[in-house]
Amino acid sequence: MQADSGSKLITCILPKGAGLPLLEAIHKRGVTTTNLCFSRGSDYGDPTGKSGSPEQVEKEIVTVTVKGEESEELFDLMHETANIDRPGGGLIYMTRLRKSVPFALPDIPAEQTK
Repeated sequence: MQADSGSKLITCILPKGAGLPLLEAIHKRGVTTTNLCFSRGSDYGDPTGKSGSPEQVEKEIVTVTVKGEESEELFDLMHETANIDRPGGGLIYMTRLRKSVPFALPDIPAEQTK
C-alpha cells in the first residue's frame, strides 16, 4: 500500500436529516471514502432557549477523503447538494491531508459468503 500525500478531507456540518441525501449524491459520483456521524451544536439560525443563547440541536457531519485533483469538483457538488448557502444551512470546509492510505476490502469468493 502506497501512502498518498495529495489527498484532501472535505468536512460538512449539516442540520439533522441533510447528511444521507448528500452521501447518496456523493456515492452516485463513485466516491466511497465517506463517513456520516452525528453531533450536537448550535448555529446562528437555530432557535434560542430560555437563556437567550441558541439551543444545542442535532447536527450531521459528513467527511470525505478525496484525491487532490477531484477535490474542487466534489466540494462544489457537496456545497450545491447540501444547500449550504442559506441561513442555518451548515458549514463546509476542505483541508489538506498530510498522508492517507487507500483501503479496500478483499474480494470474497461467492462460495464463502453462503
